[in-house]
Amino acid sequence: MKKKANQKRKKKDFKQRFEKIYSFFEKRPIVAFTALTLLLMIGVFLMERGSEWFKASILEAPKFDGTVMPVKKIPNWKKGFGKNTKKYSQYAAGDLINFPRYDINQLRSNKEDNATVNAKITYPVVYMGNYKNDHLQGAGSHLAIDIKLPIGTPIYNIANGKVIKVKLSNSGFGNHLCVEHSNVPVNGKNETIYACYNHLEKILVKEGQIIKKDVQIATSGESGTSTTPHLHFQIDRSTAPWHPWWPFTSSQALAANLSFFQAINTGLGKNEAQKNTINPMEWVQANLNATSSTSTSATTNNATQKDPVEKKKVFKEFEIKGDKNKLKIKEKLIITIKALDEEGKIFEEINKEEVKLLSNDKSLNLPEAKFEKGIAKIEVTFQTAGNKNIVVKKDKIMKTLKIIVEEDSAAKENKEDDDKKENNNVSPENSNDEKQDENEDNTHAAASTASVHSFAIRFNEDNFNVGVASKIFIDKLDQDEQKTQKSFKGTAKLTLLQGKGSFSKEKIESKDFNENGTAEITFTPKNNDKIKIKIQSGVLIGESERIAVKEKVKLLFSDVPVSHPFYEAITSLKKKGIIDGFSDGTFKPNNNITRVATIKMLLLGLKINIISGQIAFADTSNNQWYKDYLFTSVENKIVNGFPDNTFKPANNINRAEFFKILLKTAKVNVPTTPLEKDPFNDVPKNAWFAGYAKYAKDKGLLNFKNNKFEGEKLMNRGEISYALDKLIE
Repeated sequence: MKKKANQKRKKKDFKQRFEKIYSFFEKRPIVAFTALTLLLMIGVFLMERGSEWFKASILEAPKFDGTVMPVKKIPNWKKGFGKNTKKYSQYAAGDLINFPRYDINQLRSNKEDNATVNAKITYPVVYMGNYKNDHLQGAGSHLAIDIKLPIGTPIYNIANGKVIKVKLSNSGFGNHLCVEHSNVPVNGKNETIYACYNHLEKILVKEGQIIKKDVQIATSGESGTSTTPHLHFQIDRSTAPWHPWWPFTSSQALAANLSFFQAINTGLGKNEAQKNTINPMEWVQANLNATSSTSTSATTNNATQKDPVEKKKVFKEFEIKGDKNKLKIKEKLIITIKALDEEGKIFEEINKEEVKLLSNDKSLNLPEAKFEKGIAKIEVTFQTAGNKNIVVKKDKIMKTLKIIVEEDSAAKENKEDDDKKENNNVSPENSNDEKQDENEDNTHAAASTASVHSFAIRFNEDNFNVGVASKIFIDKLDQDEQKTQKSFKGTAKLTLLQGKGSFSKEKIESKDFNENGTAEITFTPKNNDKIKIKIQSGVLIGESERIAVKEKVKLLFSDVPVSHPFYEAITSLKKKGIIDGFSDGTFKPNNNITRVATIKMLLLGLKINIISGQIAFADTSNNQWYKDYLFTSVENKIVNGFPDNTFKPANNINRAEFFKILLKTAKVNVPTTPLEKDPFNDVPKNAWFAGYAKYAKDKGLLNFKNNKFEGEKLMNRGEISYALDKLIE
């Protein structure tokens, strides 16, 4: 009885509480609606998260069935794309090659064939290596493999697994993810490993997601602490306390008085790194499944890692080597020339009649290159000393061998008078300094030549005039005679082999070179004798051609010297009668220019027929000098003024206005509809001047910096002269 009485009392209490709550919300409908909406949102969230939690904790990844490469295609670095400045999407299909295998023997070899060079560039830092670019496995504590890739390269999951970590970060590993691979073979036993992909651009998966092999999971980038776009590919063992793991902390490096890079290079934490990780590429390659399916990603190319269908071999390039790089006059040099196909293998079908041998030494008697099964050997002897080039050429394909020929003691005693003059600008003190520099740099010769092979000196001979500072450009070259960003040890000294003059800087270091591998100095000739310039750092040498020096130029404008960046453009327009200077003999290239003065310059420069008429803008006068120029512009629908019927003739012209007027005067057809993408960082694709800005950029009508157009920036007289002269060309 008591039990029934208690049940009745509980039902009554519940009914009373429910009626109170109902009455509360009935009187407050907005509160009721808000509460109901909130409850529904919480319910949906819990259902979605509950589903994900269930999948992550209950569902398992498919069983291990082999691996695939993390990358499918890379640029052909050997083709000249080593600078890695473009995004993956900007490469044409013909510029891409299959992702190379990781072969430590190949990476350590001295071969220079296409396959080896591409592999060395692709894998700059090997497993348990250092940052010395020596591909020496076991020399450091870098527990991953760095893979050089353009930003946006598709990254694929190497094996069936579960995503256990996704993180977006601006430091450390940057944007990265880790995938757990359970019960996989490692050194003859099955265990769980964790593949981590670091410094990513975009991540395409979520934590807890089950993913099969060959699914695209990300695109490569340079996020976090990264000096260049690449993929830091790492596989941790289950013994690692976290993922991705690292063998030392910043405090440990600090305690050892080491920077981050020094800690890696000296092998800090090396033993722990070997214990808690495995070589990621060797593990992937050891478990490749030859029958793996193509990529399930619909957004990228789905090429597999299968060997391509055999195709007819095509001649690609030459390889040319001498049995020595330095020799004496009349000493025999044996040169071996190989014709190579696209895979870097011998191309036996080379047509020897189409091959030419050339040299910068006109006294050299070059024999014919007789190829047998794609290989030719020749013998030469040099009669004069200096830096010699032997070039093998077929159509537009050529390769250069650089040789240093030294004088013997007898030749030095019989030097000609002309050669004695070559060092007339070097004092004994400078000569001793140069020897000291060479001794210092020779200490590091082996390290230097591993990255920088030589120097090249460039110049514009038309700019060399007596007493005028002219620009000289010095390039660092690699072994393929391509500009390189690599550094060299010590200093490089500039000297004159012939002529007289002075350098703005006689010694330069790696820090003086820009990101493209070029340093810029000036040289001022003292007379009109021909000059020849040499640069040397230890065994690294470069020499210029002989440069003719002109007599001192009579300048058209006193403030526009030959070295001025717009000298040629201003001089050209002056000679054509398009521009004038001021009564004091100056041009004032840095002065801004008004809208009407710009119109006059453009009409004359582009040879538009000037017609006479009356102009009707509220702020212009028909008694002014610009009347007919402005009338001609209006009649030709080049300008139409502002909505308030003014023209603002005395206002200085800005970049956006100038390029519109310039291109309309030149009758260039520029699209007025929105462009496909923004032409500059500061110009949206739908801006009214976007089409004009894009055309100016594409045609190089001005030197735009940092991909910014700066439309409101005022144009000066020099810039307008340059743009007009460039367009007239």
